[in-house]
Amino acid sequence: MPAKPLPTVPGVHVVSTAYGDGWSGANIILGLDNTQWPFSSSTEGDVVAFTPVKDAKYHLTFNATSTGANGYRVRWITGNENGGYTGGDAAVVSDAAHTYAAGTLATTIPGSFTSGVVKDEASDYAVDFVMSGSEVANGLIGNIGIRGTAGSNDFTINSLTITDDNGNVLVEWSSTEAPFVPDDYEWPASKWDLTTLPSLKDAYSNYFLIGNILGWGSNADATPWGQENDQADPALKDASIISQTEAMFKAQYNVVTPENVMKPENISKAANTYDYTAADKLIAWSKANNIAVHAHTLVWHQQSPAWLNKGDAANRASAKANLESYIANVAGHFKGEVISWDVVNEAFSDNTSTFDGSDWRTGLRKDSPWYIAYESGADASKGESGADYIYDAYVAARLADPDATLYYNDYNETYKFEEIAQMAESLNEKWATDSRNTDPARKLVEGIGMQSHFWVGQDPDVDATEVETTIARFVQAGLRISVSELDISFAANNNYHLDEARQAQQAALYGTLFEIYKKYADNIDRVTFWGKADLQSWRSSGMPLLFDNSYAPKAAFWTVIGLGDTTSSGGSESGSGSGSGSSSGGGSVISYVPSVTEETSSDTKAGQVTIKPKVEMKDGAAAAVVSNDDLTKAWKQAAANAKGKKQVTVEIAAQAGATSYGVQLPAASLSDSGASVISVKTDKATIDIPSNMLAKTDIGAADHVTIRVSDVSTAALNEAVRQQIGDRPVINLEVLVDGSVISWNDPNAPITVSIPYKPTAEELLNPDQIIVWYVDGSGQVIPVPNSHYDAAAGTVVFTTTHFSNYAVAFVVKTFGDIQSVTWAKPAIEAMAARGIITGTTDTTFAPQANIKRADFLVLLVRALELKGTNEQAAKFDDVNESDYYYDAVNIARQLGIVNGTGDNRFNPNSSISRQDMMVLAARAAAAAGKSLQQTGSLSAFGDASKVAAYAQDSVAALVTAGIVQGNNGKLAPQSPLTRAEAAVILYRLWSK
Repeated sequence: MPAKPLPTVPGVHVVSTAYGDGWSGANIILGLDNTQWPFSSSTEGDVVAFTPVKDAKYHLTFNATSTGANGYRVRWITGNENGGYTGGDAAVVSDAAHTYAAGTLATTIPGSFTSGVVKDEASDYAVDFVMSGSEVANGLIGNIGIRGTAGSNDFTINSLTITDDNGNVLVEWSSTEAPFVPDDYEWPASKWDLTTLPSLKDAYSNYFLIGNILGWGSNADATPWGQENDQADPALKDASIISQTEAMFKAQYNVVTPENVMKPENISKAANTYDYTAADKLIAWSKANNIAVHAHTLVWHQQSPAWLNKGDAANRASAKANLESYIANVAGHFKGEVISWDVVNEAFSDNTSTFDGSDWRTGLRKDSPWYIAYESGADASKGESGADYIYDAYVAARLADPDATLYYNDYNETYKFEEIAQMAESLNEKWATDSRNTDPARKLVEGIGMQSHFWVGQDPDVDATEVETTIARFVQAGLRISVSELDISFAANNNYHLDEARQAQQAALYGTLFEIYKKYADNIDRVTFWGKADLQSWRSSGMPLLFDNSYAPKAAFWTVIGLGDTTSSGGSESGSGSGSGSSSGGGSVISYVPSVTEETSSDTKAGQVTIKPKVEMKDGAAAAVVSNDDLTKAWKQAAANAKGKKQVTVEIAAQAGATSYGVQLPAASLSDSGASVISVKTDKATIDIPSNMLAKTDIGAADHVTIRVSDVSTAALNEAVRQQIGDRPVINLEVLVDGSVISWNDPNAPITVSIPYKPTAEELLNPDQIIVWYVDGSGQVIPVPNSHYDAAAGTVVFTTTHFSNYAVAFVVKTFGDIQSVTWAKPAIEAMAARGIITGTTDTTFAPQANIKRADFLVLLVRALELKGTNEQAAKFDDVNESDYYYDAVNIARQLGIVNGTGDNRFNPNSSISRQDMMVLAARAAAAAGKSLQQTGSLSAFGDASKVAAYAQDSVAALVTAGIVQGNNGKLAPQSPLTRAEAAVILYRLWSK
């Protein structure tokens, strides 16, 4: 459990999204060993709240405030985490006998308060229970959980108490947090816009299906909007709103996922008894409205009836028979009615550290009832294990409904992707030789559902690199992909409406994702949102969806629409039918680029100014002019960027057939102090130009200069280089004065260049090997050390101080002896790809060898591209001008990075200690403009006292920055630095 700013009471764990946790609720630990009664008193790292007495009666009272949850459940749970309900609990939790109204006394656990809960009001809830000792037989380990029903994360617990029948207080917990203050924002009346909104399904008709969730809940006679989360929305009691919602769904979506009605506990309460009433209604409604159905789900460790795998069925033979019978009945019933199935759901543990990297089975939930049952009776000598239920489930589903696409579905997939991919590859390999396989060309596990429940403010957040890496791995495994449960929720939001800034932040994240989804559209079947409007979401307090509590489209909606095919969507060209405007990553305005611009225009949003000049085409050359007046007006409106400099973007509209883009700028705009930046954006590259670019360049009396980016042919390059570049971009950057190209090279005015690039699946698995080459006048290629792939922007980025030819390349450089240092291998290969680090031979690296002081300094200067001050620096007596490390030592001396070891000596050939490395690294980082926090504690390391006084600040700064992490709680400051360790430190400095 994460640390929380809440009171600590032994055996009581209270969590809340309001405090930054991933879920809300409370766990009361009564025991941790289900083999004995009374339960065990404690285990390492945890203690019980109290030890129960057999047949004694207890009274639980808790006070809670709903910030969206419409009910609470008190349940038997199997551990100190969210989920993991006992078999006895799961079998009856939804029964009427266990359902109560707020304000009444619940006399059972599980007990559900499902009516009378008032949002924003603090209320008491009371439960009486007796622990007879029989709970052990039903799977109880001894814990009580308090959970929400619909909107389950949207409440806070203010206090809880447990007393015995004599009034003795056994547990008492109360929050020290300030009372919840509800948002005073007045939401307009709920109403769907059914006339002017463009359609999501139409906008993405050329990419993938767009879906959402439905369900009849427990009332089969209700409308499709009767599922639990919808009941939190009072507007859905209005017949006219119900009609609007149905019309909206049909207009926006072309595939539906049943949120609950096809889960096992809702279809089969008892052995060989099936109730398809609610699910059949969903199928019939979908078919009548030409909406495809993705079925969810057949096999899950939660929301499944006990008869399948618990009690007498908790053994391999019984569980296997029940699994195959259940799937044959259920998937067989819906045969031909659904396009795909989530066959197995969430089989992998949240604790990814259990996965050993090579055997997917090590990462599974070992506490899953399916795993436990299959493990009981498994013959290890035959290779059997608890994991076998997964293969049996897919085979049963294939046999029951051969035409449905079979998916595996999970959350936190950006952390679990490798074990998931290995599972699919393993099962598909096994299926290839299975005698029941009548279609050898078809896989058994055909797709992965990436749930994509992201957060703003806590993990998992939207990390473009992680998302792309995950997709690339699944593509490499030959799998289809569905984004199956998408939402992006603000952590600790408590149902506060989102202001413009937070809407823009959320919209940018949705934009990042949809840019990636479009990029992999050939591999993606559908994108399904997990809810229609914020108020109806299971995470409603975080406002996670495209429509707000009043059903109005948010900035995120316009961003997603804007990234689709607007010619298909029926929306206005600007995507602002309701006047909301559209925004994408970084708050920039989405514009639909015409083939030729008519006139110069300017857009301003939140201080970000974009000039869109008129473009003229001639013989493949696109040309534009930005006048001094245009820039003057833009600078007045521009705000400072992240580096404190005003920035204006000049966006040149994409032109069909253009091989070059040139923009004429006032010469004075590039000849000042460098306090501002002009960003020239084209479809070939974006060039961020400091305003001092030409301050030291002789351009005579010229009033204007032209910045030009052009395509470059590789025909003049040698064959080996051409092969390695392949079809990747090669560009030429030039400055022109009076129509003639001039030479430009200024170390004091670095320019950042971003080249749009779509990596291959292989490249995405190793993005640090995507680099940029500088191609010199003789056709030789030289790696640009700072070049890197920016997954969020979909560009390869580099900084340069001279204009020339530049090529995107994918460089794989490895060594035969680094397999033993897997922790350092990625860093070694990334640094080697850029020529920053080399091997001891072409095929060996000697990772365990100590590195010399001179060699580490050479690599440090090279990695950070440090330049000297051109001021005279005192020379060390033991460093000569003929030495290969002379320049690096001289630069470091000028920048104050090295002072020597005493007696005016540097000792270049002696091994460098780890603490000396840290001193040099911290100083070099400062010289390179990489800010490090100068304070920090070393108390976590057992040998902190061995760090010399002169090194303590540097060591603390690198530890705080995550550049130095130690090993087994040790810093080993006086130990020599190995070549492998040096590579890792350099990589972390380089990537900071």
